[in-house]
Amino acid sequence: MARYAIVHWEDHFVSLINLENVKEPRKPVQKYKVGDYITATYGKKPYKARISEISGIKIRKLEKKYKELERDVTRLKKKMKDSSDDQGSSTSSELTTINPGPNSDELLKGVSHLSTSDLAVVLRTLVHKAFTTEEVLGCSRTGKKTVNSGETPRPALNKDKFEALQTAVMKKCQISIDVFKKKFDNFLKMERRKNRTYPAVLNQ
Repeated sequence: MARYAIVHWEDHFVSLINLENVKEPRKPVQKYKVGDYITATYGKKPYKARISEISGIKIRKLEKKYKELERDVTRLKKKMKDSSDDQGSSTSSELTTINPGPNSDELLKGVSHLSTSDLAVVLRTLVHKAFTTEEVLGCSRTGKKTVNSGETPRPALNKDKFEALQTAVMKKCQISIDVFKKKFDNFLKMERRKNRTYPAVLNQ
């Protein structure tokens, strides 16, 4: 009569196997014990595993136990993933929401001495008044994934601070929103090239 066992594989998954499929060590199925380390086939490939439970004729009970263990593993993986996602979200929010930043009028006061034609100087001055260096180098304008952004796009810059910056620069230099976005994106590229500790890819 076939004997079945619940095993924990080396990658921590659990399965119900027929002990006749054990490759190493080979011995009569009645000789296997709980706690034995074996090599068995799974999906036509050999893997190492540890026997957690053995049953000769109570197959239904064993299958039920296996399904319960499988559900426990699934719940544990989901819990670990949710915890990881929460930590990632917290890190992103630290870059973008800790400091509310100045409004557009306050920014304009900081460049009142500059000429309206000095767009590059105005932009650089106001960017560093609105955002920290970490925000400039670690965030993108929109936070969206692009062809150049790789698997994980940068988090978006704080919306309120970015809008205040955009309004201030457009008012000061009398430029359109399209011109502003182009100049701002070019500015981010240059800043990242100067700071090689951050990826030099621009996420638009």
